[in-house]
Amino acid sequence: PQPIYDQEPSMVDDDDETPKDKEIDKLMTLISLSEKMLLCKKEEARIELNAEQADWKDDTDDESDDQELEAHYM
Repeated sequence: PQPIYDQEPSMVDDDDETPKDKEIDKLMTLISLSEKMLLCKKEEARIELNAEQADWKDDTDDESDDQELEAHYM
C-alpha cells in the first residue's frame, strides 16, 4: 500500500514498530513459560526429595523397630 503522507511521523513509526513489539511479546511469553516450567520442575524435584527423605525416615524407623524386636526375642 502507498504511504499516507498526511499522517504524523510518530504514527508511521508506531506502524514500523508493531511487528517488533509483537515479536518481543512472543519472546517474553516464551521466556515466562520457560521460567514457569523450570519452577514446576524444581518444585517436583523438591517434592520427590521430600518423599525420598520421608521414605528414608520410615526405613530408619523400621530399623529401630527391628532392633527392638531382635532384642526382645533373642
